[in-house]
Amino acid sequence: MINIRKAKESDMDAIIELGKSMYVESDYQGMAFNEDKCRAFLSVVITTGLAIIAEKDGWIVGMLGAGIQPHIFTDTLMSWDDLVYVLPQYRGTRAAQRLITVYIAWAQELGVKRENIYIGINAGINIDRTARFYHKLGFKRSGINMKLQEE
Repeated sequence: MINIRKAKESDMDAIIELGKSMYVESDYQGMAFNEDKCRAFLSVVITTGLAIIAEKDGWIVGMLGAGIQPHIFTDTLMSWDDLVYVLPQYRGTRAAQRLITVYIAWAQELGVKRENIYIGINAGINIDRTARFYHKLGFKRSGINMKLQEE
């Protein structure tokens, strides 16, 4: 069974390793992976946002990081994910669904209305499949993320 729990500072090394797996699979491969920056970012998310992990038999197999802040033009609270990632062999196990369900509940508990909870597909991993999955969870398309092509 996959357990979902809040991440702790003591999980940092395992989360970094999971982040490396995401990096290898993502569109970010052309950029240099910076472990120190990841640690600093994770410390902030663990203490001020939502950092949750999916765990199976003591191993971290998925993660989700998120934050909340007022919209840039209004006082309306918005939430967004910083990342959602599940190892390929654990996709289809409900790990991602459970992570996202916790994210939605967390945002709503902190006063974010359902229609102001956002999730993205920014790493370029299985874009179409991920979009269909998010749609099944109640999300709708609200924009497109574009990346300038290399010359």
